Amino acid sequence: MNEQDGQGRQERADAVDREMAARLLPGPVVRALGRWWEVNASAYADGTPGAHTVRYTPSRWAQITPWPEALAPTSADGDAAVSRAEVASAQRIVAGSSSFGLSMP
Repeated sequence: MNEQDGQGRQERADAVDREMAARLLPGPVVRALGRWWEVNASAYADGTPGAHTVRYTPSRWAQITPWPEALAPTSADGDAAVSRAEVASAQRIVAGSSSFGLSMP
């Protein structure tokens, strides 16, 4: 893979991020996700097949609010990593809210 391939992929990912940030999840969808998580959380807590850590660059996500406190701050330099367990933990923190949307500043 050359650098242009990576740049094009990042541009496409950024376009998806912008579109997702422009469209909040409807309340019923957020509540349905919460109900699904209540039933399935134990199955995905840590031993799920395919458990892995994903590297990401927090500063590339600066436009996403609210940003989960469990993740590296978007002001951080360089890359960070997040595991499935950390994502599950962050989700549990926001599960009590009635909606979780993405907004642009």
